[in-house]
Order: sequence, then C-alpha cells, then structure tokens
Amino acid sequence: MTLIQRLMYDLRPSPVLAGLTAWLVIVFVGCGPRPSQESMDELALYTTREVVDTATASLTLVPSVEQMLEVPSSLTLEEKIGLLLDSLSVNHFGGLKLEVLSLEKTPEGETLLRVNLAESPDFVFPDSLGQYHSWYEYFQGSMGGQHTSIVLEETVLQREYPGDWVDRVEFYYRGEPMGTWDHAFLQGEIRRRP
Repeated sequence: MTLIQRLMYDLRPSPVLAGLTAWLVIVFVGCGPRPSQESMDELALYTTREVVDTATASLTLVPSVEQMLEVPSSLTLEEKIGLLLDSLSVNHFGGLKLEVLSLEKTPEGETLLRVNLAESPDFVFPDSLGQYHSWYEYFQGSMGGQHTSIVLEETVLQREYPGDWVDRVEFYYRGEPMGTWDHAFLQGEIRRRP
C-alpha cells in the first residue's frame, strides 16, 4: 500500500463518527423551528476618490461608497445612527468618538441630527496625543479637510438610503458648533436633499 493510499484509508470516516455527525446535524439543524430571517437595511460608509475636473484641469474629490453596513430594520433611527457612527469612527477615524448630541423634529416637521466630534479627555492641543489621535489632524491640508468633510457629510446623511432618515445634520467639535476652519466644510445645517 502506498503512503497516499494509507493516508486515505486512515482518513475515511468511521461508521460511528458518521452516525454521530448525522445525529448532530438532525438535532441542531433539522429539528425545531428555524430562526426567522430578520429584515436588514443597508447603510453606506463613504470614502472619496480623486477625479480630474476637465474644466480646470485639476483634481477634485468626490464621494464614493466604500462598504455597506447591514443593520436590522427593526432598530430605531437613533440606534441605526449610533451603529453607523461607531462604524464610521472605527473604519475611518481611528476610533475617535462621534456622538449623537440630539435627534429632534424641527417646527417644519423635519428630522435634525446634531453630531459631536469629541476629543479624548487627554487632548490638550493639536498633536498632543500623537499623529491622527485627534480630529484636528483629519482636517489638515485642503485635501485632508475636504476628504474628512465629505466622508462625514455623506455617511451621516445617507442620501441614497430609501428608508426613513434624517433631513438635516449639524456638526459640532468638542460640544461647540463647527466654526469656520481653513479646510473643513461642515458649518451650519447641511441638508440631505437640496
């Protein structure tokens, strides 16, 4: 008998093992009610990509879906937003905190979301925690600030999502409304639909 034949002979399942496997499959898969398939919604996590603006012969950044996040349809809007912000934080911003300050109806009946870009309690000044451990670093340079602004705006507003979502968003930094920054474009209320 060759070595390969010997290995194949040793690896064939025994009747006892085959019977035990079949019994386990029947007990755990075949018997009893099957778990229901919960309906899921897909939310987009955005990034940017560079394109050439032919009119000015310059590069510009445009939003691009990087990945889809599946969340149970049964969650409340606030729960969906929380999961989205947590995923955005981990996937794009090194775990920096994105907090829901409020989610409220406006007098016009629209839903307004306020999102805070929170710094670590150890934050003293830009780069005091090392590179990319503070929001400040993500807004450096015109391309960096534009990229960060697009990723935050497009991911939070979910303009392509067909379900119930927020109509407007306001961004805050350390609990204060985003002011005018050299490379950030997140001031004031930003509407989902123009």
